[in-house]
Order: sequence, then structure tokens, then C-alpha cells
Amino acid sequence: MPPLEHGFLGPEADKTRQQILHKYAALFTLLRDLNDVCHEYLGKSKYRDGEGAEVFAISYFMRGLMTFQSLLILSEYGCIEDVRALCRTLLQACFRLAAIAVDPTVINRILASAIDLDRKRLKLFKSGALKIPPGAAAVDFDAKIAEKDAEIQKLGGSLTNDQELAAIGGRLGDYPAYLVLPPRSHS
Repeated sequence: MPPLEHGFLGPEADKTRQQILHKYAALFTLLRDLNDVCHEYLGKSKYRDGEGAEVFAISYFMRGLMTFQSLLILSEYGCIEDVRALCRTLLQACFRLAAIAVDPTVINRILASAIDLDRKRLKLFKSGALKIPPGAAAVDFDAKIAEKDAEIQKLGGSLTNDQELAAIGGRLGDYPAYLVLPPRSHS
């Protein structure tokens, strides 16, 4: 097969896209209908100051919706590995939403886990395992790490992971699928 003249923006790719859309027309119709329902839900959602669980839920829902839309576009072009990676991201958002729906206090554990990742990166910079970018200002890594430790303690000191979130949200049956999907495309 000759190389595509303009990659995924060229006429050859558009022809392939049209073939895929035709072959799976019923499925793409359902997916677009689901997208419409999601947008209708977002259009009706209201922000209420002080409702942290709702803000996080809407944020994860929006992340899931944007991931879903990307997944849909990539699947139209037959980019299966990218679709698989995005399915993992979509499942992660699902686990978080389900856990928040069951126990809104899990948000503190999700936040603490994100801060813990920052703390781990700081430790990698401190150890020299990650190189500090040229021109970066001098940083007191011990002080920054202590700040992260304090933030984690302020949130309760408990971390979580995707498997625990799936269990809390009653989605543990979906966890094996999550494990076999690639964490990113082109790994």
C-alpha cells in the first residue's frame, strides 16, 4: 500500500473513514446519541458553591466526555491502539465517578494520591534520577517535599488507587478490562 499523501488529513484517510462509518453506522449512531445525552446532562447541571463532591463529579464527567469524543473520532479513522488507551482513561474516570457517588469523602484520598505523585517527582529531582531543566530556579526539595507531606496529612493521610476506587464504586468487575488496556498509546 503506498504511503498516505497527507496522513490522516488526506483523501485516502477520509475514504477509509467513510468506509468505517458505513460499516459500523448503527454503532456510531448509538455513540453519537450517547454523546447528545451527555451534553444534555451537562447543560442541566448547576454549580453550587461548597458542594465539592458535585464539582469533582462534574469535572470527571467532563473529562470522560472529552475522552469519549476523542475515542469516537479516533475510531472513525481506525486508530485502534489509541482508542484502546483512551478506553483505559475512560474506565478510570468511571471508577472515580462511581466511588464519589458511593462515598463523597473519597475525594480527599484521590487528591492525596495526586499530591503523592507530585511528592514522588520531587524526590526524583532531589535524587538526581530526574534532571532539573536548565535555567530552573534553585529549589529546596526538602521543604517542597515537607509541604506535600503536610498537604497529604491535611487531607487525612490516606491514599487510594484505581482498584480501590473501582471496588468502592461497585465497578470491580470492570477492573480486569482496565488492566489489559494500555496506559498510553504507542508504548
